[in-house]
Amino acid sequence: MKKTRLAAVATGVVLAAATQLAAAAKGPDYTYADARYLYTDGTSGNDFTGNGAGVDISFGATKMIFLKFGYQHDQFDVGGITSDIDADTFLIGGGAHFAVMKKLDLVGSASYIDTEYTNGIPSRGDDGYLVSVGGRSLVTKSLELNAFVSFDSRRNPVNTDNHNTIYSIGGVYKLTREFSMVAGISHGDLADQYGIGVRLGF
Repeated sequence: MKKTRLAAVATGVVLAAATQLAAAAKGPDYTYADARYLYTDGTSGNDFTGNGAGVDISFGATKMIFLKFGYQHDQFDVGGITSDIDADTFLIGGGAHFAVMKKLDLVGSASYIDTEYTNGIPSRGDDGYLVSVGGRSLVTKSLELNAFVSFDSRRNPVNTDNHNTIYSIGGVYKLTREFSMVAGISHGDLADQYGIGVRLGF
């Protein structure tokens, strides 16, 4: 009887440990919704600043594939233009992620992106594609760090330059199972951008 109880206890301990290890090995989540405030500052030679807000949605369609959708509204103050420029940006795309280590994913995505400008310049739209590659790492159970390199083919309201390369780093700090704080900075050929917001996980 004692042997049976000891075996049951040992089995329970082993199963609990295995469960904890499986949970610890889980990588970053790919089903969530972000809401952010964004500040944009034009880099050298690009005289503009901007304030905006955006919503990003990611949906883990399969174990390795995710879909992404986004909307962002910005208001730019451009040197030499008396009124602000409004920009509405829509994004739809998808990507894949691969676990290269227990808590580190290699991530790649491709999206169609469209921006409509109004007010300070003749109304026009610019569309193109956005390709990103990078990594997401769970540094601790609550903290994720990420880094990406992106290529944006669109033009911009200041000039008609294309081929904007963007380098970005960010973090996600989990407050509860459902809610997290998110923050990030990016540097591109045209502008630097700073963002902070909240994430709702599903």
